[in-house]
Amino acid sequence: MYKVTLYDKNIGSCCSGTFSVFCEDIDKFEKEWIMLNPNKNQIKRFRRSKAGEIVTDYYSDNPELNIVQQDKDDKVLFEKKLKRKGRKAVVHNGYNWPMDVYFDHAIFDIKYIYFQGTYMRLVRYKLFGVYIGNSLFENRFDTVPCWGNEILKSSIHTEDGMNPNAYANDTVESIAYYPMGTAESEEELKRLFDEDDRKFPNKRQLDRLLRDIPGEAG
Repeated sequence: MYKVTLYDKNIGSCCSGTFSVFCEDIDKFEKEWIMLNPNKNQIKRFRRSKAGEIVTDYYSDNPELNIVQQDKDDKVLFEKKLKRKGRKAVVHNGYNWPMDVYFDHAIFDIKYIYFQGTYMRLVRYKLFGVYIGNSLFENRFDTVPCWGNEILKSSIHTEDGMNPNAYANDTVESIAYYPMGTAESEEELKRLFDEDDRKFPNKRQLDRLLRDIPGEAG
């Protein structure tokens, strides 16, 4: 498993920071990510780090922020896929402004792992029949933007604006796993695994997981 740490574009302009995602195949991640990312300098930094150099994507040379990190001793302890029926998710941008995201159904690919001494839950997702509420007009809709970090790929077929059923074939999915909580032990991680069948995702988790849709100011 690989950890990729990059500059976080979702944070408001008065602050700055990084975010991390995880992937099993760093070459596949790179191929998909560079198709989404226009920042050539960031891609160069990523490739230097991937080649073995300590390189960060932030105003620091702290090795903990090295862009590409691999734990060859990581363990995938449990995993599952959850399919959830559609709902409205209220997702906040970097300035805490809400966006209504609707989807017909979703698939969450969840791994419960041990990585660099930490037990954690990782989540990838794919939303089907996805669209957003128009922020200016009631009962109007828009296609889903991906204004945040370049971790989302989308397939958009319509810009109807009036009929939510017109978005039935639109999808958005993450190309990597987001960290979604840690545990103190393998036993606690197993409890998360068991509870997630009933509880995942809640409103707060969806807000956090979908943050790359609105990004900083969407």
